[in-house]
Amino acid sequence: CKKSCFMKKTILLLLSSSIILFGAEFITIGTGSVTGTYYPTGGAICKLVNKYKKETKIRCSVESTDGSIYNIKAIKDGDLDFGIAQSDTVYEAINGTKKFEGDPVRKLRAVISIYTELFTLITRKDANIKTLKDTKGKRINIGNIGSGNEATAIALLNGVGIKTNDFSYVGRLKAGEAPDALRDNLI
Repeated sequence: CKKSCFMKKTILLLLSSSIILFGAEFITIGTGSVTGTYYPTGGAICKLVNKYKKETKIRCSVESTDGSIYNIKAIKDGDLDFGIAQSDTVYEAINGTKKFEGDPVRKLRAVISIYTELFTLITRKDANIKTLKDTKGKRINIGNIGSGNEATAIALLNGVGIKTNDFSYVGRLKAGEAPDALRDNLI
């Protein structure tokens, strides 16, 4: 047993050492819907990080989520390491306003700015919508729950005095689902 026990202990020691020596830290980036822009952006960031995993010992994976608000809350709760979020949503989180009322995320930090986010309003020609105020009483999609799209749409609508209950229908569709709903006259 001396020789075989010694060999077993040596192999076990080498295996545990290799895990420590060659182990990688895993990080996860929360993004958004796979059909939106955040998911492929997160994928591109992870691809770059993983290109240097031998040197950095960091492995990156991307996770599809509900978007900005979800990502910030998941970072706060320790469920995500990084997350892509709109800058206005980050501001609201740090200051404890809107969806973060009474629960600020003071330790949140920006690592990178990707692009300026715009609000786009696309309507059917037969809907007779020329301004944001013309959407009142119509069927609308404001984005999936917890997304930056939803937060921005609600803020802009509130800015012109429109609440979500002023619509005949409020969709919570992801970015990739909205074009078909518009085509099919659902929104």
